Amino acid sequence: MNKTAIRKFAEWAREKLIEDIKYKAGTVGITANGIVEKLPQSTSDTYFYDVGTKDYTKISGIEIKERCSCKSNSDKRTQL
Repeated sequence: MNKTAIRKFAEWAREKLIEDIKYKAGTVGITANGIVEKLPQSTSDTYFYDVGTKDYTKISGIEIKERCSCKSNSDKRTQL
């Protein structure tokens, strides 16, 4: 086995995973600077966020539950 190649791949895969998660979180308003609140035109089924792009970001369904879960976990960490 080529341990150097495996180690380099593992490092690359880890960095890519972290960047992909940061990107996905950013598209729903979660960044290192804070968490964006949903816009007033949001409904119970669809949430809209202004994340600094031309169009508002829209999420619905399972993405709403995932974002709420992520936000509550973040709130718990800041209380510690």
